[in-house]
Amino acid sequence: MDTILPIEQIPDAARSLVRRVASGETVVVTEAGAPLVELRPAAAERRVVSREEVDAIQAEVRRIRAGLSLRGLSIKDLINEGRR
Repeated sequence: MDTILPIEQIPDAARSLVRRVASGETVVVTEAGAPLVELRPAAAERRVVSREEVDAIQAEVRRIRAGLSLRGLSIKDLINEGRR
């Protein structure tokens, strides 16, 4: 659950506020009772994937899909089965 904190309390609570957010808590700062900002932990660092890695993943997916079959069923049959 989000913690709601009036903006007036920020100066006194700054250090503990940063610790709470760093530990995973989301804090909504309000002004006159209205949400002003939302503080949340920084997202994990994004990793850049090389073209070679993408190609290898695509090749692996194609290899796995090659062994799969619908055993004589059509996509339409499967959709209709799911609607029952």
